[in-house]
Amino acid sequence: MGIRHIFLSLCLFCSFCVDGQTLDKGIDFKKAEEALETVMGMQIEDEETKRQCGTIAGIVGVHQFVEHRYDAAVKSLDYAIKNTGKEDEIRQIMNHVFLVHALCMTNNRRALEDLQALTPLLQDLQANTMRGDFPAEYADGMRTGMNTLLFPLTSLVAKTFPDREALEYCFNLMLYLKQFSFYQLTNRQKSDIKHHLFVDYRDAISRKLGSDEIAVEFVPYMNIEGGKNQGVSYAAYILEPTGELHFIEVCRKDEAEQLFNDNEQTWLLYADHDDRLRSVVWNRLESFVRHKKKIFVSPCGILNRVNFMLFDPKVYELTNSAELIKTYTSPRHSNALLIGDVDYDSSIANLNRGDRDWGMLRGTRLEIENIGKSLSPSYTITKLTQDVVTEQHVKDCCNKAPAILHLATHAICYTDSIDRSRFPFFQFPFSYAPIKTELTYTGLVLSGGNQGFMRKGNMAVDNDGILLAEEISKLNLDGTSLVVLSACDSGNGVFDDIEGTLGLVKAFKIAGAKTIVASLSKVDDDAASEMMSAFYRRMASNREALARDLRAAPEHPLELVRLPKQERSARGKENLHSAFVNTVMDMKRKYPHTPKNWAAFKLIDCID
Repeated sequence: MGIRHIFLSLCLFCSFCVDGQTLDKGIDFKKAEEALETVMGMQIEDEETKRQCGTIAGIVGVHQFVEHRYDAAVKSLDYAIKNTGKEDEIRQIMNHVFLVHALCMTNNRRALEDLQALTPLLQDLQANTMRGDFPAEYADGMRTGMNTLLFPLTSLVAKTFPDREALEYCFNLMLYLKQFSFYQLTNRQKSDIKHHLFVDYRDAISRKLGSDEIAVEFVPYMNIEGGKNQGVSYAAYILEPTGELHFIEVCRKDEAEQLFNDNEQTWLLYADHDDRLRSVVWNRLESFVRHKKKIFVSPCGILNRVNFMLFDPKVYELTNSAELIKTYTSPRHSNALLIGDVDYDSSIANLNRGDRDWGMLRGTRLEIENIGKSLSPSYTITKLTQDVVTEQHVKDCCNKAPAILHLATHAICYTDSIDRSRFPFFQFPFSYAPIKTELTYTGLVLSGGNQGFMRKGNMAVDNDGILLAEEISKLNLDGTSLVVLSACDSGNGVFDDIEGTLGLVKAFKIAGAKTIVASLSKVDDDAASEMMSAFYRRMASNREALARDLRAAPEHPLELVRLPKQERSARGKENLHSAFVNTVMDMKRKYPHTPKNWAAFKLIDCID
């Protein structure tokens, strides 16, 4: 992490500026440090002078920290916090972050104690954020600090003190931050989540694991070698059913990113002759997972672009290992909402579901027809096609929380600022003012999407034919058990080391959906239609069991329907996971040399 990056983070938290000008250029740190030594021994009465001295102390402290002079850095930062006149919680967190890092680097056992001291502080901060007492910029600053500093630090503590107490605390804190990340706070039910900070996730999750199951939670950590920061790497917590935790280094972050930078068509990485991806992100875990019947994997950051199921069909990919103990609202009814064959106001036809301009997708018509036949009569089918697939109509239907929601259409994924600058769509009018900017970079294209994207006509911003991830996050999908995003790049977005993929998947999870199917690259229209039709046919072979699940749904809204394993295995041949895996394997056998036809889609948060 460069000095400018850390400095800007500190400025965000501590308002280190004088007369409105950020002090990050032209500083003679040697002279500033010498002057600071003199000042710190003086009694200063004038408040403005104290504030300016505190500001300089903060900047010097950051410089000392970057140079790995941790004792001096902690001393300077402590002076800065006491003399800037701003003792709010955000600056306390920043101070703790630097202090914890310094203690870790010197192998001081107090590191864990200081990290644990953040628990009540974090609890209060998130409670205040949910009540709306926190200014928006403070919440954003807190999120930035957690992302860039505190979250990797927990891994550093685990690496420095590899004993049960440290591993358990760091594992629990990581899962808490992932589960109640700042992107979700304003969208979640306004229930008290503070007690979740004290949940022993290690114990609760291990109790859910069978003797032949294992959970793998990927996390970022700061790779420190020879006392120097080598950058962010990825590690994995491996949780055994006995409760035993392992901390395994997996790969450098830039090493994983390079694979995808070189290859935007991620499906090529799964060709039989290409083992680069497997060797980077999977081989070091093989000895732990090889003989397990279920492998629950929760990726982080760029690893969300990996389709882990293709390494081992026994993989169940989760957004968070806490999904194993999470409860969802049971389906309120047996309705299935199928959306496809959309009229985009274009005479052209597309072969891929991510082409620009957006034209008709002939494969989606057959797709939703086949799906409707497979699900009927166990489900009441509602189809939206042609010009009735307006943004408002889709929102209205989704807010009825269908048990199954299937969307076969084009998707947008413009996470590059250069790409966004080319289109007027991303020049949001002042009245729109999106709160969660990253969730405006991805969306689903509906009727009129071509005109809306180019800002033509008189369409309102909230009915412009592009259903953005931010808009989806505000829907009420409590009771929706399965969402299938049969579209290009529907599983991609902004990849965040804490919060996962900030895109369509995140949006549907915030809205309350349980299990999601999404794609990691462009998908062929005909191949996607074939795969989805086959997937639902396999599901339909178990439709009587699915219908029984719906009829047996308990009245309590937070109780998860989960029949005993022996009953689930006896009632039918395939559950949701096996239906999806077998569909992919069938497509692979049929198109062995065309990974594009079977490697793009993955199943997320299916644990049954």
